[in-house]
Amino acid sequence: MDIEGLLETYAGRLSLTLDDCRSLLARTPTDALRQTDCWRDYERWFNDLTEIKNLRNPQKNKAFAFLTPDEQRAELTRLFYDRVLPREHDKFLYFCLTYQQPTLIVRLPADGTDEKKFLGYEFSKRRGDEGIKLYQDAQGRHQTTLYDEETLHHPDKLNTLVWQVLSDHVPTILDALRNHAEIVDLSDCLDITRVEFEKQIGLSTQTTNSAVYWSFVRKDIPLKMLQEVNVLLKRGKLPTYGTSDVQIIKSGQARGYKTFDFAQKHYLASNDTLDERQSQKGDILINSTGVGTAGRVTMFDLDGVFVADSHITILRPDLEKALPAYVLSALAHIRFKTIEAMANGASGQIELPLSTIEHIKIPLPPLPVQQQIVAEIESIEQHEAADKQLIQDSRAEIEQLVAGFNQSLPIRDVCELSKAKSEPSEIGDGLWYIGLEHIESNTGSLAGREDAQAADLKSTKNVFAPGDVLYGKLRPYLNKVYLTEFAGVCSTDIIVLKTQQPVLLKHGLLHSSFVDQTSGMMKGINLPRLGVSDFLNCCVRYPDDGELKSVVTALETLDIYIREAEARLLGVAGQKADVLKRYL
Repeated sequence: MDIEGLLETYAGRLSLTLDDCRSLLARTPTDALRQTDCWRDYERWFNDLTEIKNLRNPQKNKAFAFLTPDEQRAELTRLFYDRVLPREHDKFLYFCLTYQQPTLIVRLPADGTDEKKFLGYEFSKRRGDEGIKLYQDAQGRHQTTLYDEETLHHPDKLNTLVWQVLSDHVPTILDALRNHAEIVDLSDCLDITRVEFEKQIGLSTQTTNSAVYWSFVRKDIPLKMLQEVNVLLKRGKLPTYGTSDVQIIKSGQARGYKTFDFAQKHYLASNDTLDERQSQKGDILINSTGVGTAGRVTMFDLDGVFVADSHITILRPDLEKALPAYVLSALAHIRFKTIEAMANGASGQIELPLSTIEHIKIPLPPLPVQQQIVAEIESIEQHEAADKQLIQDSRAEIEQLVAGFNQSLPIRDVCELSKAKSEPSEIGDGLWYIGLEHIESNTGSLAGREDAQAADLKSTKNVFAPGDVLYGKLRPYLNKVYLTEFAGVCSTDIIVLKTQQPVLLKHGLLHSSFVDQTSGMMKGINLPRLGVSDFLNCCVRYPDDGELKSVVTALETLDIYIREAEARLLGVAGQKADVLKRYL
């Protein structure tokens, strides 16, 4: 083995030079080594050992207390290397064992329904139909991501990747499998940067070192830990609330990327002191606690005086090394959820400790390259902002258009209530299931849908066809309305309506005046619902007959603007990732 080359690569993983690493192993540390975070981490760990604290305590170790200062330093130095070097030997051994071993990581889908499709079967508990049920196509072939019955080495199936890895081939992962599989260097799955080396291999990229997300980066561009690119990296402080002019940023208010939500404002007490953790423009705020919020990264660029609370970690980039907007884009590429998954205690309270944040890696090209990346991403963001504004303006125009309708007609006069229902056993192939959770509030858009597998549907469902309008009667103040584009079944908490002018009905139901009506007619406390007869008696705004055609055309045109803009927004993340890949 090329031990010299391996040692140099290992040193680089610790952000050390080969000379630094040699001096550590030889117990003759260079001045440069003493300035590194690796050395400081070991010093902090060593000084915190109970053994060393007791040694320095004259009441617990009188023999050490009688030594001269030089003798004490010599004994502490000996103990330091006796404790540190076995750890380094252990880490280097496991690094050598795993280095340049291409490793296939396979991830199950997070969603239960997608997981069943991935595996190609489900387990039925229905009486009289218990057991494993395979998903099969019309020809009886097993439908699964795992393998293909007819083609042993099908390129879109996972068994092919497994075979290639076990045959010492590095496979090419096609688009069909990119959400389920990736190839990493096994050594990247070990965290050798921490003092406590637990020999754990992360079997998911959500628990491995963040460097695995930069497999496309050229070798001449170094990967640097966040602790190497900052002038400040600290948790915020627990604030004392009061009435000063200093506003507190709580973790739930830093919404990610460049967005804040200060619907409710909190201020610092006048007697609470400010320190270096007062937010400055360009600070990267990393939410450090909370399920669903830990790992969210937001760049501070606000006027006024703000402080971050104790649930936020402040990263202030060293401007001689990294541009704040570049650091933000790099962390966004890793993805907020991935950073959250690095947190400890993932089974309960999510906590993203400073030690984890310090070791997150990002590529660090020269500043001119960073500036080019930032400029291109800002151009993408300008188009993104324009599309978001287009959606907002189109919805405002629709609201104003509906508000100007002269007629107010009962629902029962403009549509029919569909009574078509289906039992689970009657559900055929090619249908979709929509629940209330799949319909966005206030927008008329769909947030998701599920394949209507009969075994997953436990009760009677309503049936809908393309062009029907769906209305959520549970908690009607959530304002969930959708104009269908396909056939399917839906929850019985969703009313299915048929009408000659579905676009008019859709926007009439979404209009604020209709929401005000229905919100006052709910019945029930825990699960407030709108009765069907009450719903049919509610009035919806409607245009005069003479303007019906022009109004429908206008609404359909605005809907097209919104759908096209939403489709473009879905591609923004990919465009930003492409910029990083092109330059790095």
